[in-house]
Amino acid sequence: MASPQLRRSPSKRSTEVGRPKMYHLAPQDADHRFKSTLFLIEATRFESMTLTLRHKLLQDNMGLLCTLGTLVGRPVCVEFTWVAFPDGRRLCFYNPTSELVDHEMIRKWFKKNLFPLMPRVSSQPGREPVCDADGFYGCLSDIGATEFYHKD
Repeated sequence: MASPQLRRSPSKRSTEVGRPKMYHLAPQDADHRFKSTLFLIEATRFESMTLTLRHKLLQDNMGLLCTLGTLVGRPVCVEFTWVAFPDGRRLCFYNPTSELVDHEMIRKWFKKNLFPLMPRVSSQPGREPVCDADGFYGCLSDIGATEFYHKD
């Protein structure tokens, strides 16, 4: 006996999902820490912990999980944690934690919702204040915090 042919029938759900949807963050609803954040660094929990300990940064105990939008009807979530230098300058580590991650959506959301709130301190005009863990030393250089380079 032959096995039945499986056919994909158009489902109602596939038409409801549509395009990715990005949420808006009203400035008055934004966490107050974003307004004093100099740089956003994409890092896993291990990377952020390693950089925090290596450079003797002060860690804020309260993080934030934010749903930036939806992709294929599923949430795109990013976790934010803050650290500060002893002189008070603040950085924010972020880690996309949802099952589906759309890096383009994240960049657009940052540009639309966070960058307008953040102070511009970059030594390079036009540079967006975001990098990954590999670019951390470039971030320190960009914000004039080279005295915090770890020296072995």
